[in-house]
Amino acid sequence: MRVQVAVNGTKKNKYYQRNKKNKPRTASEDGLPFLHLQLASYLFILFNLFRVLTLISNRSLIFLIKK
Repeated sequence: MRVQVAVNGTKKNKYYQRNKKNKPRTASEDGLPFLHLQLASYLFILFNLFRVLTLISNRSLIFLIKK
């Protein structure tokens, strides 16, 4: 009985190692911090950045014109 358990254990470990190698990489392993974000999140962030930048540029233009 012990021999059978040992054989099953080695097979399990072999398949576990194989599956570990084929496992898809996560974002932290690739070094891409925002890989887990969806496309909609990216678009939302870009839209907000664009909005903030346009507000800043409009204020600076008004300030330059007033001078």
